[in-house]
Amino acid sequence: MCHIKKNPSNIPVAGRRPPAPNALIARELLVRGITDVVPAYGDILVALFDRDGMTMTDLAVHTHRTKSTISVLVVKLEKLGYVTRSQNEVDRRVSNVFLTEKGKNLKPVFQSVSRRLDSTMASALSQEEARVLEALLAKALAAFKE
Repeated sequence: MCHIKKNPSNIPVAGRRPPAPNALIARELLVRGITDVVPAYGDILVALFDRDGMTMTDLAVHTHRTKSTISVLVVKLEKLGYVTRSQNEVDRRVSNVFLTEKGKNLKPVFQSVSRRLDSTMASALSQEEARVLEALLAKALAAFKE
């Protein structure tokens, strides 16, 4: 029997990062001298590390956030000097977001913090448990694909 069906309050837990990992991320950034980046910026920056120049709409879709949330976060990142926005050459109503040199310099830091996060989580699981968890999460997320 599926525990989620029995206790639907467990469903949201799988979809959000609890406070402890966010605290670890914040500490790891602070140790590396990054004092102005908060975990909420992470998904946007990581998306841009993979594909610089994404539109605000693409960022919203990629990060599973609303366009208004992305807009607020991008404005903050722009004020901090990590990204710039420019009008799309094809459609002037669209803004593309680009990493600045300062933003690009965060990539190795984020990779290191990500490895730390992964190793911390993995330390609580056996190899078999990690394999099963990954398979189950992939299966559950597949239910949301259109």
